[in-house]
Amino acid sequence: MLSRGQATRERIIEAARTVFSRQPYHSASIRMIAAEGEFEHGIIRYHFPSKAILFETILKDICRDIEDASAAWLSQAADMRAEAGLEFYLEELFVFYDERPESLKIIALNLPQDSGEEPIPGYEYIIGMLQGTLENVKKNFPPTTPPELTLRFQDAFNALVMHYLGASYCQAMVLGLPPKSSEYKDWVKKSMVMIFSPMLRSIYRAGREAAT
Repeated sequence: MLSRGQATRERIIEAARTVFSRQPYHSASIRMIAAEGEFEHGIIRYHFPSKAILFETILKDICRDIEDASAAWLSQAADMRAEAGLEFYLEELFVFYDERPESLKIIALNLPQDSGEEPIPGYEYIIGMLQGTLENVKKNFPPTTPPELTLRFQDAFNALVMHYLGASYCQAMVLGLPPKSSEYKDWVKKSMVMIFSPMLRSIYRAGREAAT
């Protein structure tokens, strides 16, 4: 059972995740988070001395959860045929998204960074998560797969996940579907399978050719 202080800290994090999923880091404020959680502004400052520390705490947890979950899904899909493994991975991704929809939204809102400005707090966790998932994908592709193919596959996959799920409202409105509906998720799944199944077949074929 959580102590009173721990419970308050979790409430702050929950409220902050909601606010940060609606507003990019630089637009969100501690006062918005206090209003969302219905507690005094000073309580947040007691547990998290700055917005930067609070945001970095949340981003670190999100990126760790995504990388760990992705590694587990890839491990389970390792013995499946390429297309079946892709469908399994997507199904697990949808479950993750349903349980924590704000996670991908927070990343999607804060991905754009100008090279001339200081990155948002914790931006290195996003980079580390993307690098970590790439390494996990490499482990599950044939060892002779050309690195460039693996990188292109994972980069394109991540980009579409962020578009379809991290920015789901926009794409769902284009399609005329409710963003959280099963119809929208089915559309996303079929689109991802259509796009990435040929890429997977090409990768496995290239891996076999490189091995001979």
